[in-house]
Amino acid sequence: MYKKDKVRCVCIFIIGFLINYIFNLKSISLVNEILTVISILLGFYITAVSTLFGSNIIKEYANIKDEKALSQTMLGTLIKYLKNSVLFAFFTIFVALICALFKDKNYLDKFYLKQIISSILTASTFLSLFLFLLLMKIFFALFYNEGSKRR
Repeated sequence: MYKKDKVRCVCIFIIGFLINYIFNLKSISLVNEILTVISILLGFYITAVSTLFGSNIIKEYANIKDEKALSQTMLGTLIKYLKNSVLFAFFTIFVALICALFKDKNYLDKFYLKQIISSILTASTFLSLFLFLLLMKIFFALFYNEGSKRR
């Protein structure tokens, strides 16, 4: 991932955590909806990978150096973004499952654990959505470049 995107990811995670923690949003009550959204994102990632491996873009982008990260190719950049997106989606699912398990446990309130877990869930959901937007930006650039070559 590009350095500016890594910084953005850290900022989004911290801001999402703080927003939930300060305003006590109780995103634990939205676990089912969050799981649905993240599962849809994972389905998109799987479809994107299978579509890319069936196209000529892979061969071309494996040979083109990335101008923003000279040590890797455009394909390497795409794979890194896909990998990070999938990892954070699974992390969000893991946190959502923990939230679902402890949703009705009152003893967690004593240690603010419910609020902390809820804040982590919100932050990871925001981050997963942000990574999806970054990936969509990359895919649109790929398709635009592919379309302009065919003209």
